[in-house]
Amino acid sequence: TGSDPNNFIIINDVLYFIAEPNPFGDAELWKTTGTESSTILVTRLSGIGNLGGVNYIGGNGKIAYFSTNSGFNYKLWKTDGSSEGTSIIGSIADRVSQIVVLENNNAIFSLSGIDDLWVSDGTGAGTKVHYDFKYFIKREPHALVKFRGFAYCFGNDDGYARVVKTDGTTNGISIVAELSTASVGGDRLLIPTADELLIVGYGS
Repeated sequence: TGSDPNNFIIINDVLYFIAEPNPFGDAELWKTTGTESSTILVTRLSGIGNLGGVNYIGGNGKIAYFSTNSGFNYKLWKTDGSSEGTSIIGSIADRVSQIVVLENNNAIFSLSGIDDLWVSDGTGAGTKVHYDFKYFIKREPHALVKFRGFAYCFGNDDGYARVVKTDGTTNGISIVAELSTASVGGDRLLIPTADELLIVGYGS
């Protein structure tokens, strides 16, 4: 069977990716600079097997975060591209569905089906709910993007579709836009350009 390479990301100018050599084996983290001889195994991600594998991966060019699941056992990981620098941060409630990693190495992410915005500084204690969106219909934050050192996302909050901006710190989070009607997900977009962040949606 094939190795099914996926989740490609650059760390320190080297391409990293996940490979799953067989449907019953552990997923593996590999790296390459584009030649056969430079394509080598970094580490095996143990305890995954064929029950879910590696979910969404995000990085900032220096480190990367990703989640794995085996059945309903979800873990958040981080890596600096080395075997010794690849480790489990801790357990999480569900798989990562979106993630961005800022220049301060804080990861901002959402979990599938959970209506909170999460943050991790790479430690178990520092992995927590960052913003609690409150809405009677549970929908995860969406349109998560990185722009000029901050993360932005849409979330349904008190009957509004609000755009939250954060650097991943307690005092670095704010609401920067508010649309008058809650979002259903795909009808809202955040589009980074060279000069500005475009907010696309309906409402006022």
